[in-house]
Amino acid sequence: MHLILGVVLLIAVNVFAQPDSDEIELERIVVTPVRYAQETGKIAASVSIITQQDIENSNAHTLSDLLRTQSGLIVRDYYGNGVKVSVDLRGFGETAGSNTLVLVDGRRINEIDLSGVDWTQIPLNMVERIEIVRGAGSVLYGDNAVGGVINIITKTGKEKPQIEFESMGGSFDTNGQGFSFSGAEQGLGYFFSSSRYSTHGYRKNNYYQTNDYSSKLVYNLTDGFLLGLSGGYHEADYGVAGALRESQLNTHSRRDSLFMDDDAGEEDYYVLLEAKIKFLDSNQFTLPVSFRRRYMDTYWGTGGWGVNRSLIDTIGICPKLILNSNIFQRSNTITFGLDFYKIDSMMNDFSSSGAKTGDSDVDKKTCGVYLQNELSIFDNLILNLGYRFEKVRYDFDYNDLSGYYTNIDDISKFDERVFKAGLVYNYKDDSKVFMNIAKGFRLPITEEFMRYNFFEFPFGRYINKELLPQKSLHYELGLVHQFNPGLEVSLTGFLMKVKDEIYLNPLTYNNENYDRTIRRGLELSWDWGLFENLDIFGNYTFTDALFDRGPFDNNQVPAVARHKTSLGLSWKITQKWHFNCLLNYVGRRYFISDQANSYPQMDSYTTVDIKVSYKFSDAVIFLGVNNIFNDKYSEYGAISTTFNERGYYPSPERNFILGCSLKF
Repeated sequence: MHLILGVVLLIAVNVFAQPDSDEIELERIVVTPVRYAQETGKIAASVSIITQQDIENSNAHTLSDLLRTQSGLIVRDYYGNGVKVSVDLRGFGETAGSNTLVLVDGRRINEIDLSGVDWTQIPLNMVERIEIVRGAGSVLYGDNAVGGVINIITKTGKEKPQIEFESMGGSFDTNGQGFSFSGAEQGLGYFFSSSRYSTHGYRKNNYYQTNDYSSKLVYNLTDGFLLGLSGGYHEADYGVAGALRESQLNTHSRRDSLFMDDDAGEEDYYVLLEAKIKFLDSNQFTLPVSFRRRYMDTYWGTGGWGVNRSLIDTIGICPKLILNSNIFQRSNTITFGLDFYKIDSMMNDFSSSGAKTGDSDVDKKTCGVYLQNELSIFDNLILNLGYRFEKVRYDFDYNDLSGYYTNIDDISKFDERVFKAGLVYNYKDDSKVFMNIAKGFRLPITEEFMRYNFFEFPFGRYINKELLPQKSLHYELGLVHQFNPGLEVSLTGFLMKVKDEIYLNPLTYNNENYDRTIRRGLELSWDWGLFENLDIFGNYTFTDALFDRGPFDNNQVPAVARHKTSLGLSWKITQKWHFNCLLNYVGRRYFISDQANSYPQMDSYTTVDIKVSYKFSDAVIFLGVNNIFNDKYSEYGAISTTFNERGYYPSPERNFILGCSLKF
């Protein structure tokens, strides 16, 4: 009741207070950290922006490629073709995909199940920029936003009509083409794109082929009323190469696969309708409504396991109210919003002979209410306070036709409450010091609830009511300093205490809760415009992820590297020639499922990528070489508890890409 009265009072003060009539021209604007447009210098968090120019300079042909060199972030590509990727913010290892929230234009794309984020559903030719916010974002975004939030912002048509063609080809029979048409006229902005991409992949049964189509319309009906409509369609087919155990690597090539009959296909489409209304000069109400349908068909032919077919429907309704005003002559912004998601997941299982062995229908409903207030205590000192209450309900309906397991009809419910308090001080232009404390949470995904009994007949299968949501407490202190000329340095220290972290027990094959884990670290990054035509940039991350108490007390969390470094150089040699070089180093780390730290660690690796481009008129030709020194490494590896042996997912050796783009 006190919270409701406080919200009503704060809204009333904002509505009737006199708004600040002075407009500030912002140079660097982000929307992800506070869910409205804000200058990066006023954000009490570590924020990075991957710009359109960064994308053009890079060798990347998938979203995950772009993220590899970002501070505090490690990418693990299982098969080296971008299909199954884990993006880890702040050291969660095996469960990184469930602890990093991924958005597209503010729309959640984390899945309800183990399939995780499909990074290939958004081609690079759609991307305007990417915003990365490190640290707990649970107050504003709820589930999954424990390590941080990655928001992919797609292109919108601007000014005169423009057509762009792209074509590329390279190693492993890789080739792709893209087309886009965009522009703006009489208040209507439009963007349409289509693309195709295919590759045989570095390893056998590592092929991948996809077709993508997207559109985005933004219509300003009046100065204060905007409507947006966007949608996309993605289809893909790919092989599942699987792991190679250490003994198999001694007798097979790194490029071999022992799972030649495993493959998968998927279809994915979404529609997002958004209305924005401005009132009383600077206040705003936003209502986005989205629908997404994802269909997956996975064939496990090598082991004779059969076929899994799943269909996931997601409906999201997320109204938001932003009120700007002066309170006691100080600028104040309050954000009050609601996030409602209804997810319906259906799966059918078939044996290798085609007989249906079971079906399931799992529904998840979440409703989160959040309140955030940003107050300028002084012109250069900003206080940010936030609170969220979220309810979630899971409905499980499993029907077994094989005769091995019992049927299930059950529910699970949780309530979560989190807060965040942040303070940022701008001690000079483009320089700030910030600190924050926040609570975060992560809800179990559907498969994690399932508990099996393999030791008695009939085999038992039931919903594990003892599995708890994961909770965390975050402390963060950071500095961003702008030197002259053109040197910006950012340093952030963090401490994260996690309780009831959810993990897969490799001995029982059931998901359980750890007692406590701790993550602490430093993130250092810099960007130095040494000369007008030469930019040097890089970062170093130290992450210490440890078990605290329990049977693995003081051991390192698997798959988390303590040291990670990236270095880059962007050199505009002439008006036409441009050279770009990126180095990425990831240190040693323990294999997945080695909580006991009893096996030797995975080797560190260093990759160097270069790209040379030549621009003439409205065309660009480029040549890129990845892993130029031919380092033989694996981004992902796990212990096979069945064979008591280390398993590797070999990453690509040296490869090249040649392409061109044309705009008119």
